[in-house]
Amino acid sequence: MLGRLYAHYAKAPFLQKFAQALPSRYQQRLKNRKPKWSSIMKSGILVALLFILSNHAFATDSIIEDGFKAFKEGGANKAWPAWAKGGPLEGSKELMAQASQFGTIGAYYGNYVDHDYVGEKKLGPKNKVVYVIMNMDSGPLYGIFTLYKSPAGNWTAPSFMFHTQIQQIWPASMFSIYSE
Repeated sequence: MLGRLYAHYAKAPFLQKFAQALPSRYQQRLKNRKPKWSSIMKSGILVALLFILSNHAFATDSIIEDGFKAFKEGGANKAWPAWAKGGPLEGSKELMAQASQFGTIGAYYGNYVDHDYVGEKKLGPKNKVVYVIMNMDSGPLYGIFTLYKSPAGNWTAPSFMFHTQIQQIWPASMFSIYSE
């Protein structure tokens, strides 16, 4: 017990004098102590688990990231097909009409700067909604993506939209003063 206290207090600068006052046999035991394999295994498993979970989260949102990369490179005419890839709107005339309409917003709001993920709501194991903000030169655009995990295991975006007014596109709970 005292050895654990020594280890804890030895790390805190303001308590080092107290730690040095412990009997020398506890100080010596702590110096000669080797890490236990169980603690090494636990930390290794934790690191592996965090790596797997972070890759899973990235895989679900990679379609959104791919679209924003395309938007940075070529505007809405490149982003909309990237977001629709694998979904029901892929290659449709309606999709390209939406992309061209977005050009009018770009005329007022300027160029794309970056984006922020605001939150997501899982609607089951194969569906979720992702809320984003697209930061432009002159102001933000609020976006919403509905993502679906296909039977093949790929995430697609069957629907997505952006709006200049937050209350037109997001539920009130997303920006309510009571939501935190």
